[in-house]
Amino acid sequence: MRQLLRNDTKFTCTDKCTTELEELKVALTSNPIMKPLQPNRSVYLTVDAGMDGIGSMLWQLDNDNIPHVCAYLSMATTPNQKMATLSIRNV
Repeated sequence: MRQLLRNDTKFTCTDKCTTELEELKVALTSNPIMKPLQPNRSVYLTVDAGMDGIGSMLWQLDNDNIPHVCAYLSMATTPNQKMATLSIRNV
């Protein structure tokens, strides 16, 4: 579905896009579901980055020491960001 966000791409919702959207809906509405941030608890940040994108998750432990997500962030890298990363790796 990410390619549909590009300015130079004609919007065409394929069967694959529809399937991905349905999978995303299930993932975002199934346990564990996000819970509000509790200011009195420790906060943890998990991050991951690669050539195609960056993702992070803010989470906390509940009373039973079970982790729950408070916030997600993800973004695709732009062609310029990919080139910058390649330049840094080749230094």
